[in-house]
Amino acid sequence: MRRTGWPEAAIRQFLEMQFSLQHRHYVRHFKEASFYKILCRQREAGRLYVQRGARELHIVDLALLPEFRNQGIGTALMRAVTDEASRAGLPVTLHVENGSPAYRLYRRLGFELVARGDTHHAMQWTPAGGPVSHHSGERRIEG
Repeated sequence: MRRTGWPEAAIRQFLEMQFSLQHRHYVRHFKEASFYKILCRQREAGRLYVQRGARELHIVDLALLPEFRNQGIGTALMRAVTDEASRAGLPVTLHVENGSPAYRLYRRLGFELVARGDTHHAMQWTPAGGPVSHHSGERRIEG
C-alpha cells in the first residue's frame, strides 16, 4: 500500500474499510463461522475464519500482516485446524488465490488441489484414514 503514495492515515482508513467490508461479507455468507483475531507478542497479527460443518471444516480466510509472515505462525494455525479436523475425522477445505505464496504452505501441509479457477484454486486436506474426498478428482471452478 505504501507504493500508492497515499499518506499513512489514508492507507489505514482504506485498509480498515476493506477489513470491515470483508468481515461483513464473511458474516453474511458464513453464518456459522468462527472468527479469530490472531495476536503475536500482544500485537494484532492477522485473522482466521473457520466454518465448521458436519462434512468438513472450511477455512474461509487466513490472513497475516506482512511483518508476521514466514515465522511459522500460519503453519501453526493450519496445523491446529487440521489437528481438530483429524480428531473429528473430517476434511479441511479452502480456496487460495492463484499465485499466492500460501499455496506452497498448503501443499507442504498435505492439501491437494481439487479444482482450478480463474482467480482461486480449491484445495482439500484429508485426515489419514479419513473420508474419501467430496470432490471427484481435480476440476475447474468459475470465479
